[in-house]
Amino acid sequence: MGSEYPRIRYNPLIPSRVTIISTVRGKRPKILKAMDVEVSRNTTCPFCPGNEGLTPPATLVLRKVGKDLIFDREEGDVRFSDWIVRIIPNKYPAYIHDRSINELKDLAFGYHEVIVECRDHGKQPPTMSVNELVLMFRTLFKRVKEILSNELIRYLIIIRNYGSRAGASIPHPHMQLFASHSLIPIIELEARTFEDLRNTLGTCPLCQELKRAEEGGRVVYSNELFKVFTPWAPRQPYELWMAPIRHEESPLNYGDDELKLLADAFKKALSLYRSCLNDPAYNLWFHITPKRLLGTDTFHWHIEIEPVIATWGGLERGGGAYIVTVSPEASAKEFSNCVRRPYKHKYKTN
Repeated sequence: MGSEYPRIRYNPLIPSRVTIISTVRGKRPKILKAMDVEVSRNTTCPFCPGNEGLTPPATLVLRKVGKDLIFDREEGDVRFSDWIVRIIPNKYPAYIHDRSINELKDLAFGYHEVIVECRDHGKQPPTMSVNELVLMFRTLFKRVKEILSNELIRYLIIIRNYGSRAGASIPHPHMQLFASHSLIPIIELEARTFEDLRNTLGTCPLCQELKRAEEGGRVVYSNELFKVFTPWAPRQPYELWMAPIRHEESPLNYGDDELKLLADAFKKALSLYRSCLNDPAYNLWFHITPKRLLGTDTFHWHIEIEPVIATWGGLERGGGAYIVTVSPEASAKEFSNCVRRPYKHKYKTN
């Protein structure tokens, strides 16, 4: 019975966030089944080639002109059809950066943009090539640096929603970036933890977590620059984190060699969900240092990937404590077994 007793763990980057590992909860009868990821295409996709006129002008486009790759920008009625990656303002933004609107004192000032990752509607990162992902990341990080040059922007987060259960409304492969003058609370909470531990103990909590993940058998993939691992205190079963092995505050100045390693680890992490968990919906976040800490070597940037497997109830939503029915150690072992041999997972999403 001892192995089934619930255990409490605390998130190393946000210590106030609690996870309860309770494997016995996973034995409850399950009547409702998870919904399938939406892959149908019943309406015109505004992100597909030929439909560029359905979106606002792109703030950044990677184009192929002859044999050359160039960055460009759309203005007015101009739209480029020879694009490889497009970054466009969200047509229904959460933030707006029009300075002429000054009558609203509580205006949500910032940027909300969509990164159309590739031209092919049917692709996703597991089926994209490393080179395609490199071009996407190169374009994305160039735009992020442009946005951060605005002196009013303080916080930025990059997210990816996959599947309708994760909040995606369009299946074409895309990410979104949110940049804000106002607080993005989770980024700030993490930043304070990094600051506190650096100032008091001279340590980085994520560097420590990477070491503990290696020692605890929670690393599921690594290359020369990145580790993909199951976090010590997840919010969902089979949650994955991805972080550079060396302490780095952001990926914004990566060269081609580092981008290839980033693309390789990113592709591998999302391929694990497709091959081992029957392609569940998921949410993904890039946590990059807030602007006030840029250049201080305090923050350790990373990616968090949370599959939509367990439905949160009152304790999670109302109390901020997360019941997880599969330990991260067991999750890592299952991922490793899945990679080694054909594997049909017990969690079915269809």
